[in-house]
Amino acid sequence: MGITDYNFQRMLKYLPVDSLCELGDQWLFISQVPHHTFSKDFFERDDNKHLVNEYVSVDYMDRPSVSLRLDLNKDIHEQSSYDGAKYDLVTDFGTLEHCGNYYQALKNAYDLCKVGGVMIFSTPKVNNWPGHCFHTFTKEFFIKLCEITNMEILFIEEFPACGNVTDGWEICVETKKTNNKFPTKEEFDKQLRELYSSIIDEHAPGRSQMGLTEKEAKEYAE
Repeated sequence: MGITDYNFQRMLKYLPVDSLCELGDQWLFISQVPHHTFSKDFFERDDNKHLVNEYVSVDYMDRPSVSLRLDLNKDIHEQSSYDGAKYDLVTDFGTLEHCGNYYQALKNAYDLCKVGGVMIFSTPKVNNWPGHCFHTFTKEFFIKLCEITNMEILFIEEFPACGNVTDGWEICVETKKTNNKFPTKEEFDKQLRELYSSIIDEHAPGRSQMGLTEKEAKEYAE
């Protein structure tokens, strides 16, 4: 997982900020730093601390570049590692599409954001990124999601990652959270299920970036 120049510039629009939560253990692929610099290392450098007062990276893996270990496929409120903190800015630059239980992962991301805070998404577009992840999306999905949660759309467009106009298009969205309203699983499936595509089968990766086997991912999705 990594943050490109395009997505880094999107994030900079909302900095400085008091607290930032990045979903996934992100590398930076930007011109200002060597490739494979962890985002956590960048934001915690002395000369960058003015950008973010509190930086947290969330991942299921235990390594120095991870601030908070959480399995986003499961309710974060039921995990002992989560202390209930909420953040001014929550970013998803290529993580949630790898979670077998997309509903729960998205609800967790929503719960991590403060009311009045901003969420930034960069997710694969339907019929793009073959074999890369479990879920791909349409602009209509995020438009409808904002409608039923009352989130404000600040920005939305399709963009080809790293210039890949063949099959590298992403749905790029920035939203403002206005309340704590989030649909139940039943409401989510009824109103949103047809607006994104799930491919949890033999064509998907053998193990998601949230640590799930295909069998586990299918169980989470049920």
